Amino acid sequence: MEIFSLKKGQKVIEALNEIFEQKKRCGVFFALGALSSMTVKIYDLEEKKYSTKKFDGKFEVCNMTGVVAKLDGKIVLHPHISASGKDFKVIGGHLEEAIVGATLEVIYFEGEDIEREYSDEIGLNLLKK
Repeated sequence: MEIFSLKKGQKVIEALNEIFEQKKRCGVFFALGALSSMTVKIYDLEEKKYSTKKFDGKFEVCNMTGVVAKLDGKIVLHPHISASGKDFKVIGGHLEEAIVGATLEVIYFEGEDIEREYSDEIGLNLLKK
């Protein structure tokens, strides 16, 4: 297990990609903290494409969970988020990017190699069994 924090103003996915690319190892991570903006995607299985929406404001991260895997030998992240604004309504989905508003506390559990492969049926890179 490893614990680290991202700082105010950092781009979340950009920073996590850098950290996990240096480690070159697969695993899972969980995070809590605050954001000042986030871009979230929802996948439409029938159309096989994402709908994307950007949210600006102050958000409390209720949960951020992700899988660190390999696709064609390269580290790839699959992060999901649920976050609440000051109206206490939760927004969630696949996290494309976010900006840290105060801090983002990350707990990372390294594990076995996790591989992804493309699924024609689904239209996404799924975990290889």
